Formats: sequence, C-alpha cells, structure tokens
Amino acid sequence: MSFTNKDRVPFFCPVCHSPQSTSLAADSYRRVQACDLCETYIYYLNKEKWNEGWRPSVREARRYLWQRNVSIYIPQEDKTDDGSGNSESAWPAD
Repeated sequence: MSFTNKDRVPFFCPVCHSPQSTSLAADSYRRVQACDLCETYIYYLNKEKWNEGWRPSVREARRYLWQRNVSIYIPQEDKTDDGSGNSESAWPAD
C-alpha cells in the first residue's frame, strides 16, 4: 500500500491550529480539511459558505470554539509580539 499527499493529514488543524490527535480529527480532515471540532462547530453551521471556500481566521475559529466552551490546545508559539514587549495571545480575550 502506498501513501500519497492526499492521504496525509497535517498535525495541526489548518482552521484552528490545534493538534489533530484522534482518528476522528483525521477523518474530519479528509472530509472538510479541518479537525473534528471545527467540522462540528464551524463547518456544519456555515456549510454553504464553507463549500464556496470561506474559512474563518484562526482567531475567529478559536473565539467561536471558546464561546461554545470547547477546550482546545493553543501552542505557545501562537503568541504574537507587537515589538513593544507586550505579547498578545491568539486566544480570545474575555
């Protein structure tokens, strides 16, 4: 059995950037190019727009999941520095 690029699933979801660590996430990626959480909480509610190519920004995706009390992992390198010494987290503020 040989694998092609089509069979590969990225470690991080391209929508919310959280790790895809389950077979459910891999199956979701093959269906909609997003993890199972994004498929459930974002794709199905925006299916028409999604199929036309729309994707939320990472910040919008995380805010959307956070507002629905979905727990996701946010890697440390997802912090941005504006040069002033103040780092802003990619996680939505309260």
